[in-house]
Amino acid sequence: MLRWTLLVRNTDANFGVAWLQFIAGLLPNLHHRKSGRIFTAAFALFSPGLLLASANGTLYLSALFAGATLGVFLRQYVSTFYGHPSNEEDPLLRYFYINRPYKNSLEFTKNPKAGLLVALLFLVLERLLTYFGITPFTEGILQDTEFAPGISSKYAFALTLDGLGAWLSALLYFLAEETSSHDTDPPVKHWRTGILAGFTGSLILGMLQAIFPETDFPFSSGNALTFGVSGFFSDAAAFGIAMPILAGYFLYFVHSRNWRIVTRIVLTSAILLPMAIAGRFQGPGFWILTLLQSTVCTGLSYQGGIRNRIWKFAFLPIVLLVSVGLFVGMYFLGGQEWSPTACHLFHDHWAQAWSKGKGISKFLELSWKDGWIQTLSAWNWWKEAPFFGHGFGSFALRWIELGPKGSIPAFGQQDFSLSSLAFLLNEGGVTFFLLFFVWIGFESFSRGTYWTLLLLVFPIFFFLPWVGAAGSLAFLLFYILGSSGASTRMLPKWWIIPIFNLVCLIFGIGITMKTLVRLSGLAQGPEFRYEERKTFQLSAKEKNVSKNGIRVHSFRSGTSWVIGDKNAVNLRVLLPIDPKPGKPVYLKWVFSDEKGIELQSRSTPLPNVSNAVSLTVPSGAKFLTGKILRMSWFEAGPSEFLISTEDFDGLNRIR
Repeated sequence: MLRWTLLVRNTDANFGVAWLQFIAGLLPNLHHRKSGRIFTAAFALFSPGLLLASANGTLYLSALFAGATLGVFLRQYVSTFYGHPSNEEDPLLRYFYINRPYKNSLEFTKNPKAGLLVALLFLVLERLLTYFGITPFTEGILQDTEFAPGISSKYAFALTLDGLGAWLSALLYFLAEETSSHDTDPPVKHWRTGILAGFTGSLILGMLQAIFPETDFPFSSGNALTFGVSGFFSDAAAFGIAMPILAGYFLYFVHSRNWRIVTRIVLTSAILLPMAIAGRFQGPGFWILTLLQSTVCTGLSYQGGIRNRIWKFAFLPIVLLVSVGLFVGMYFLGGQEWSPTACHLFHDHWAQAWSKGKGISKFLELSWKDGWIQTLSAWNWWKEAPFFGHGFGSFALRWIELGPKGSIPAFGQQDFSLSSLAFLLNEGGVTFFLLFFVWIGFESFSRGTYWTLLLLVFPIFFFLPWVGAAGSLAFLLFYILGSSGASTRMLPKWWIIPIFNLVCLIFGIGITMKTLVRLSGLAQGPEFRYEERKTFQLSAKEKNVSKNGIRVHSFRSGTSWVIGDKNAVNLRVLLPIDPKPGKPVYLKWVFSDEKGIELQSRSTPLPNVSNAVSLTVPSGAKFLTGKILRMSWFEAGPSEFLISTEDFDGLNRIR
């Protein structure tokens, strides 16, 4: 989990930021439950901005949850072996006392998160098989294969982990905390405190960015004039989705408490005023989302106090009418010269759509722009595989493939704005779509947090908060949907949750077996995807680079190729650095037949940077594998070796 994002994009990147986040999640959770929960939730919202200055820092957010999960496990594991009846002054005994394990925490099998987690794990496994074949399981390494022209298998797999990676890490952390917490001490109150700290920090920083738009504030994506208001989030788009959701979430608690009216007015102003100031550099979607979330959540907080049944059941229609009234008011406000730019755009788009007689569809096309096109594309692609979908990450991969040639984003495509419903259908099909929303229903029933579903209706219909933003949005959504309340209610039958978990397991196994059956009839190894690409796999870490005046390909240890010449192989092999005198690097060459059975092997010394290697091809050999041997028990060999480009033909066969 620590390395999964950059492992599949750039294995030579600096992992210092990842280790920093890992330790930031590990130590507070190892120390104490309360501090660990608060710090993890706060750092999940602060981290994208705090580490934005570091290269690729926002790609490491999963390391935070990996460290937090390990901290929870170690704290529970260690404290189980020692118990003390009193609070000692000795720091070691005090640690064991304050972290003594609970005896009646929520069981693993009775938590619906367990079933969803298993399904997600199998979905990741299915994508791993799709993009790499069975080679990772037979050889134990991820080869540098190419999945499509210009797109490596590792790049395609990274698109999957951009979404499912954030889901898995956040979901596993929530599950670890809930299975180690007592019913009378739920972690939700501590998480809420940490999220409030993160929300307040981004609110203040976003307001300052809007007041001083030409200033490049630290821990932000840049000045507001160029990059928009981002707060501590990774970009302005993430700020525009997360902050209205958080504003509505905390407005609900402000107005559901039995506080004085003056207190409620002051706290409401403290939330909405900075939001309005930051909204100067946001689009119409931010304003619409803020108005809807604030109205719906504030209204829901007062619904419980309505005693008249007629008014209570009429509450939702009234909220709907008020929301429509807000849209109408925003439309007329946009006709005024002094109104914000977002209101002007809203007014102009409605006027254009109405004048052309196409109504809502034209308005969505004008205001939603790429989001509307992406939603229609996902809907049409879903029809090709309605039951099981195309697999997670497939929409991003397909969208990149259909884009301009040579414009592949180096770190993936994360700025999508399509509907979450179309996205989930395209990625997981109807089967996963139903399982996911059944899980949401179970969590809402057991925690009594039905109001959170209304909080997320508009964001899920018109936005895609599941992908991007360094995983902070996925953490926020899984918290609101599945961990924003204590699990205090039981379903009518005890076996409902275990059956749901079993169905998720069957779904995961079924979709993985479906892919395995499909792969069983296809070539693997160096011949992987030959029919689609019409060339064999080169599996080069770097292609056509210069070394000592020679054009070479760089390979990792264990790379295999198809043999082009059946008699002899003459190679020019280079090393990245000059070996030590008297200590040559040994390269083991393995010849195997079409079934992968080893026929012959030979080890050749490489005493210099550039070496000539001659090998005789045994009868029946089809593949050649190069493996770097260890220098000694305590010293590994080089991480890579290089072969001249002239030693490969046009089909990537070794000459």
